[in-house]
This record gives sequence, C-alpha cells and structure tokens, in this order.
Amino acid sequence: MRLRNWLFDHFRDVSRTFGFEEVDFPVLESEALFIRKAGEEIRDKLYCFEDRGNRRVALRPELTASLARLVIQKGKSVSLPLKWFAVGQCWRYERMTRGWRREHYQWNMDIIGVPGVAVLQELLRSYSVPENSFGRVCVIIDKIEKIPVDAIKKGLMSAGISDFAVEELLQALSIKSLDKLEEVLGGEGDAITDLKQLSSLAEKFGYSGWIEFDASIVRVLPMTLALCSRSELCCLNA
Repeated sequence: MRLRNWLFDHFRDVSRTFGFEEVDFPVLESEALFIRKAGEEIRDKLYCFEDRGNRRVALRPELTASLARLVIQKGKSVSLPLKWFAVGQCWRYERMTRGWRREHYQWNMDIIGVPGVAVLQELLRSYSVPENSFGRVCVIIDKIEKIPVDAIKKGLMSAGISDFAVEELLQALSIKSLDKLEEVLGGEGDAITDLKQLSSLAEKFGYSGWIEFDASIVRVLPMTLALCSRSELCCLNA
C-alpha cells in the first residue's frame, strides 16, 4: 500500500504540474454505456448483472466511456479545452496473464476540445472515406487486435470502403514510424506537421525513447464522435 500510494501521488503530481484537473466517475455504470462503445462482445468481459430496479449495470472496465458521458453531460457549461485526469479502479472478466489482472488501476490524462485535424481523420480522408462515416469507421478500427482481421475488413467494407482501400488502410494503420506515415500522407497535412513538432520536442527533452507511434489507436465513443463533428472537438488520451 505504501508503494501504491507513492506511485499514485506521482501520477497526481505530474498531472497537476501540466495543468490537469482531477475527476472521478462511478464505479458502477450502465452496461449499455460499454456495449455502445465496444459492441455486444464486450459483455463477456464485464462484471455485469441486473440490479434490484431491473437495470443492467456493470463494474467499469475502463474510464474512457465514463469520461465521454461526463463531457456530454457538461456540454456548453464548461470552457474548452478541458484537461482532466483520473486514477481509477477497473475490472475486466478476462483470463489472467502476466501483468494483466481482473482488477487493475488506470491513470488517464485527457485533453478535450483541441481544434484541428486528427491523424486518423487525415488518413481516412486520403482513402476517400466520407466524413459522415468517420464515427462508424473509428468504432471498427478500435476493435483491431480484439477481433479477427476478416471481421474488421467486413465491417470497413460495410461502411462503404472499397476492397482495395480497406487493404491499403489496414497497412497504413499498422505503421509504427512517423516517417513512413509521412510517405503515405505527404508532408503538407496539419496532422503530420503537428506530430513532427511533437516528436522533435520529445527528442530535445529526452523523452523520445518512451514514445511509440501507433496510428490505429482510437479511444473515443460514437457519442463523443458525434459531439466532435458538431463542435470541432478532438479528444486526446494519454
């Protein structure tokens, strides 16, 4: 407990140093909140049950879904950008492996309300993915490494992406090098420019060895994406 408190104190000190405000969310949430984010298959990984009011509820498996709900509830009553962090206890009903337990703590640092174009948006645009399909495609991409690749391809094609574009998009999403991504997108886009500046700063401050680029990570709910499309918001999750 002494070690855990020491570690969590450092989490909080670092977050506050960079201007993040601490928030917290209910341990018990609506089961539908997580199903909406990850699909029906997430139910098998939840500690879920029906309460005395006949409501389907679940112990939270993560914090991101609750964060999105809170942002939507606050709406225009808060000024953007938001810089929130949380250290929360989570549960997942999964097979335990080395370093992965059914009960764990999660440290989130989130920035909500950043104007501009995200990398994934720019990548999808290069493959002619319609703007109105962005949210649906993000939900599918979020399941990469969680479901078979054939299911990912089927989902992307059902979202209106051609067979050829699906293959090219999946290859691009597997890129782990910013230089290689620049070859795909070109160096003129805002997303590449911003990432190159971030990479340069990280190298100058000695943090580059701690950073790994991954274009396939999506951490937003469909309802958050809908909010983003209306208000030109982006959610960055550390």
